[in-house]
Amino acid sequence: MLPMVQPRVLLLTSLYFLMGEVRAALDRLGVPHLLLDLGGKEMDRAEFVSRVRGALAGFRPDFLLTVNHLGVDREGVLLELLAETGLPLASWFVDNPFLILPLYPPRYQERTQLFTWDADNVAALGDLGFPHVAWLPLGADPARFHPGAPGREDWTARVSFVGNSMTAKVAGRLAAADPPPELRARL
Repeated sequence: MLPMVQPRVLLLTSLYFLMGEVRAALDRLGVPHLLLDLGGKEMDRAEFVSRVRGALAGFRPDFLLTVNHLGVDREGVLLELLAETGLPLASWFVDNPFLILPLYPPRYQERTQLFTWDADNVAALGDLGFPHVAWLPLGADPARFHPGAPGREDWTARVSFVGNSMTAKVAGRLAAADPPPELRARL
């Protein structure tokens, strides 16, 4: 029996929290990967091209993975680099792809695999010209989320919401906006 060869995955990110979970899963599966962290800031074309080419040459990935197309630039520079090398792009949309994809040039669809958390999006994404679309639902990390000790009695409910809905980010944006007191009172 031939040994299974693991794919080499280049992860592209611009500070998205879910990439840490993707990395943890790849680590547990023993999949070789490299995180190319572009940070949350703009960079000039030459620096961007240099960093991506360096990662491609040094790590030699089998495909590039991003979440919500983060790291894919609107000018299409990354897509041009991928086209030059023939490296496939995989993009997992965990948010509404129809709010994201129109911002990017319609290129490289033949070598792009889109994943969407919503099974209802698969056909519509195909209609946008992407021939490779699959449903990849959201999930929870079983190493992090598993039954444990019973919770407090006052936490018992038939239905619960767990999450923060980006409250810290919204609070930061609100503070930076510094709205007038009468508007702040209505928020």
